[in-house]
Amino acid sequence: MNDALALVAISQLVCLAGLAYLYMQLQELRRDVPRRRRAGAPRMQTAGRSAATARAAREAYSPVPSFEPPATPFPRPAAAAGGLDVATLARRMNKSEEEVRLLLRRRGSVA
Repeated sequence: MNDALALVAISQLVCLAGLAYLYMQLQELRRDVPRRRRAGAPRMQTAGRSAATARAAREAYSPVPSFEPPATPFPRPAAAAGGLDVATLARRMNKSEEEVRLLLRRRGSVA
């Protein structure tokens, strides 16, 4: 029992020492921040630079649609008068005409 209490006491001392070390590092970082700000550019320029950086990041990571959905739904193969326009379907689906023909053959429509 005495050994267990000694181990608990030692582990608590190690944890306290670790917390003290981290607290000292944090205080050192906080002390360095004003010095860096004074040594660098004025605050107005850094705000403009961060706004430009934020804008560039927003543009870089904004989702870009791969294609624009058609205004009208695709015509069903049976509903299309006079056959299918494979070129138009291929453009709307962002696929090659060969891929569209293969898809239509698989579905049972001959193109």
